[in-house]
Formats: sequence, structure tokens, C-alpha cells
Amino acid sequence: MPYISSENVKKIRDALKKALPDFKLSVTRRHHSSVDVALMAGPVDFGCNNDGVNRFYYKRDYADNPAAIKVFDTIMQVMNERCKQKELVYDSDYGSVPNYYQNIQIGKWNKPYVITK
Repeated sequence: MPYISSENVKKIRDALKKALPDFKLSVTRRHHSSVDVALMAGPVDFGCNNDGVNRFYYKRDYADNPAAIKVFDTIMQVMNERCKQKELVYDSDYGSVPNYYQNIQIGKWNKPYVITK
């Protein structure tokens, strides 16, 4: 079963704040199994203010926005360096399951992303 500790989420949060000092971030643990990174404010215009980012296809989805791709690359690199996301193989019915899930979002449902100067 996927699981990530509070200590590992704190490591990811601290590293992201160092790697992206111009951004206001929300880094939280959800259901003990996922890390949610929400970009709340920053200098990059993502073209939306409340949207989920597919971590597998963000390079395709934001192909016309290299600044956004650079931010997402940094987030993914930090998450994978601080806490490796190994695949756990359970059985042939379910395939492999990661140690924890990773989610990236631009803004939150109740608070939109704000572009700063």
C-alpha cells in the first residue's frame, strides 16, 4: 500500500521552497499516500488559475510555455530526489503500485493561482 511519512513530506517542502524561491507553494500530505504540490502564487503565467497538472504529460500539455515546463521539471526532480518513488509489485491483477502518489496543481479549488510581478 502506498505511504509517505510526514518527515518525507517536510523534506520535499523545504527543498521545493529552496528550489523555487519566487513561488508561494502549498505542499501537503493527503491520505498518508500522496504528496500534493499546489502552486499558489508566482511570476509564471500558466494560462489558468485552478487546474490539475498531469505529471506524465505536462511537457506535451504546456509545449508552448517553456517557463511552466521548467517549473514542473523542478518540482518533479525535487520530489523524486527527496523521496524515491519506487514501484511495488503486488500481483498480476493490479500491476505495480508506487510507494506514494505525486500530484501537482495550479491554485486550489477555493483559492486561484496569482501571478506576481
